[in-house]
Amino acid sequence: MFGTSVERLALTLLTLAERFEVEPGVELLITPPVTLDELAPLAGGTSHTAGLALGQPA
Repeated sequence: MFGTSVERLALTLLTLAERFEVEPGVELLITPPVTLDELAPLAGGTSHTAGLALGQPA
């Protein structure tokens, strides 16, 4: 994978939003909630890095 971990995480979130046909600018609530441990590997990163990128403690 290319780019920084933050760029990869952003691309992962954009890809998921596109896959589920979320309109731009619409807030998305994922249910059931996705943990950082589940989200991080999708972007090729760690839960710690994903948490920092999203402004949440890992």
